[in-house]
Amino acid sequence: IKQKAQSLEVNKDLAKKMQAMQGAMKELLEQKKEMQNQIVKMQKTVVNSKKSPSANTFLIIARWEKEKHDIDLEIKSPGGILYNFKNKTNNGEVAAFLVDSTKGPGVEMFKTGDEKSGTYEVKLKLYNTRGDNTTSKVELNVINAQGEKQVEQVILTPEKREKVIYINKKDYLK
Repeated sequence: IKQKAQSLEVNKDLAKKMQAMQGAMKELLEQKKEMQNQIVKMQKTVVNSKKSPSANTFLIIARWEKEKHDIDLEIKSPGGILYNFKNKTNNGEVAAFLVDSTKGPGVEMFKTGDEKSGTYEVKLKLYNTRGDNTTSKVELNVINAQGEKQVEQVILTPEKREKVIYINKKDYLK
C-alpha cells in the first residue's frame, strides 16, 4: 500500500510537470507567432515608408529559437558605418537598426540604406547564453518588396560565438 501511494504521488508529480511543460510550449508558440506577425507589420511599414524608396531598401533579419540566448546582429554598411544595438542610426541616414531582442526566442532587424549597390558585412554574435551552453541555430533572412529569402542558417556555440556573412545588395534588389 505504501509503495502504491508513493507511486501515485510520483505520477501526480509527473503529471504536474508535464502540464507545466505543455503550458510553457504553448506560450513559446504564441510568442513565436507574435514575433512573426510583428515582422510582417515591420516589413509592410518599411516597404511603404515614404522616407525610403522600397526599390532600394530591404530588411536583414536574424531569428533564433533558443530561449535563454542573446544573439547580436552587427551590420557594416557599404560605406563602412557600423550599426548595432548601441549605434542604431547615423545622422539622418535611411539605414537603421530596428529591433534588438535580448532573450530568445528572438529577432534582430536592420533596414538597409537607399544606395543601389554595395556589400553589407553581417556579423552574428552569441552575446550571452545565460548558462545554457548548447548550440543556437540562427536563421538569417532578407525581406524586400518581393518577399522573404533565406540567406543562411548559422550555428553558434560557446566555442564558436561569431559568424560573418556578406550580403551583396544587388543580389536582393529586383
